[in-house]
Amino acid sequence: FSEEDEWWLTIFARQAAVAIQNANFYRETRRAQQRARTLAHLISQLNQVVNPHQLFSQITEATCNLLELPAAALYLLNTARSGFEFQAQRGLQPQAEHHSLPLEASVAGRVLRLGASLAVEDTARLDKLFFLPLASGKMPGALLVVPIRQGAQGRVEGVIEVYAAGPRLFGPEEIALLEAFAGQAALALERARLYQHKEEFLSMTAHELRAPLAAIKLSAGLLESSLPASLPPALGQLATNITRSSARLNNLLDDLLDLTRLEQGRIQLRLERLEIGEAVSTALHTLAPLFTQKEQQVQLERPAIEYWVNADRARLEQVLVNLLSNANKYTPVGGQIGVNFRLEDGLGITVAVQDSGPGIPPDERELIFERYYRRAMHENVKEMTGSGLGLPIARVLVELLGGQLWAESDEDVGSRFLFRLPLC
Repeated sequence: FSEEDEWWLTIFARQAAVAIQNANFYRETRRAQQRARTLAHLISQLNQVVNPHQLFSQITEATCNLLELPAAALYLLNTARSGFEFQAQRGLQPQAEHHSLPLEASVAGRVLRLGASLAVEDTARLDKLFFLPLASGKMPGALLVVPIRQGAQGRVEGVIEVYAAGPRLFGPEEIALLEAFAGQAALALERARLYQHKEEFLSMTAHELRAPLAAIKLSAGLLESSLPASLPPALGQLATNITRSSARLNNLLDDLLDLTRLEQGRIQLRLERLEIGEAVSTALHTLAPLFTQKEQQVQLERPAIEYWVNADRARLEQVLVNLLSNANKYTPVGGQIGVNFRLEDGLGITVAVQDSGPGIPPDERELIFERYYRRAMHENVKEMTGSGLGLPIARVLVELLGGQLWAESDEDVGSRFLFRLPLC
């Protein structure tokens, strides 16, 4: 080869080196962007979970997805702070559920003492192994352990361990990424704990109120039926008010307990094959006195043929009653309420409940499905009644039945509440 050949090849090699560096930089940038998107998506999913055990499982699954590794485990300090208790795992042998970590000699214990993340590039260098085999049966070749901090002082309350199949180096970007995720996981865990305490308090309070409320309701009923005819009407109205208010409070307690059980997955559905038109007719018949009282016209457009769904009869009627009573409340005296059906190809059957009330502003159409939220007073609505739990309960029930519930509205024209269920 001549010197000129060498010169040209050297020039090309330099350009090739620049191109390779650019390609590597582009690949790393794309990977960082993808991980950032993945992190944002996983955090959004964590914020939707309030059941602690579901949250534990979701954290370990998200950890594996975030770093694209086969296994992860979550441990929290026990109450005596003498060791780490297993909470959830992904990709490890099933006996991991009975596994715990001592504070001495374990990597998690060192993380607790140092208050910082630790990576082990090759587990063969460890004197003792305080982790279990992968689902494949092989021992992990490397691990990364990051702390879960909680409280204003950032005290370590647990760890997330992520495992690689073979020896490997965890780069600073990966460590920082998992630490950021652990910080969000800690917030989600704290939120889940607070939510659980709140729900336990609500359930306990509701049960404690049952007995005195039943006594008030019974006493008010007896008093109302025993009042002498000569008693001034105003005093009779007071007894009626007591009966009505105790009934309203009893309904509120029922809604509170129902929503709590639904969100905690403690409602067992009794599924059966039901004709959707018949279920709607039953709910309308139940609420007929309310429509008559406000002189409202109800138009039911039943489909020409029968449509069948798999549903719990009582829970489906509960959804329909909630939607229809909501339409009754917001439709003025003499107004119209419509119920119709729409077949969605490949999706199922949609039931729409239309009212002629004031409508819902765009910024409230999702808020109305949050607990205790009630739409603003309107001139057509003389009295604001209800607990603000009917729509949240209806949405959770429809989702448990495999469907969707949403609202549409034209302001000052009316609202439509629609739910779709799969056909069977």
